[in-house]
Amino acid sequence: MSTPIDRRRAVKPIDCWWTVAVVDPVAVRVLPWVAGRRSVTPNRITAVAFVVGCVSVGLFATGHLVAGALCYELRFFLDCLDGKLARVRQVSSAFGAAFDRLADSITVPAAYAAIGWTLAEHHGWSHTWVFAVALMAAMVTVCELSLEAAKSSTGHGAATAPAPASGGVVGWMRAHRLTLRPWTVEAETLGLFLGPLLVRGSTLAQVQWAVAAVYVVFAAADVMLMARVFGSSTRSSS
Repeated sequence: MSTPIDRRRAVKPIDCWWTVAVVDPVAVRVLPWVAGRRSVTPNRITAVAFVVGCVSVGLFATGHLVAGALCYELRFFLDCLDGKLARVRQVSSAFGAAFDRLADSITVPAAYAAIGWTLAEHHGWSHTWVFAVALMAAMVTVCELSLEAAKSSTGHGAATAPAPASGGVVGWMRAHRLTLRPWTVEAETLGLFLGPLLVRGSTLAQVQWAVAAVYVVFAAADVMLMARVFGSSTRSSS
């Protein structure tokens, strides 16, 4: 049994490139079937996604890179599906959001560390760098949480009116629900799905280093945004 859904409510107004282009077209077709089963809840999907993510970590750590990559992408699909179900049923909650964030914060760095372990054990990567990408991913998570806290504490996190429509590239991207730049989802897709799915050995190691460099850029961007938020708050209060 499937339940008719409002697609506009299910998807986010603006989302990451990979989610919009690849995941959403599948998720919105699966969602009516899921929504018709009351035993399936957003938090239960989050829990299943976490278990699948842990399986992917184990597969990566034991050198089963293709299976690990496929398992990881299934985890990401479920991670997107839980939010869509919550929005459709209008049952979004602070607990659900925190549970989802906690699961991501554990699974993503662990998956990077597992790939690093396999590279060190079987492909000549230094054991010194096993946790390098995992640490960068964790650092970005901390920076994102700090930025959210900064916005909340200064009032920048309050709801605002939608930005007026604009032309050119920005207008096209907004009209197609795309963020103006790639973000962590795209980095995870490269480092934890496409990379281990398609390449091996030194090439995979290079992919992991590229992802680590991208995370450094992301962390620097978050720090700059935090400085801007606090600077704007200081000027408005003076």
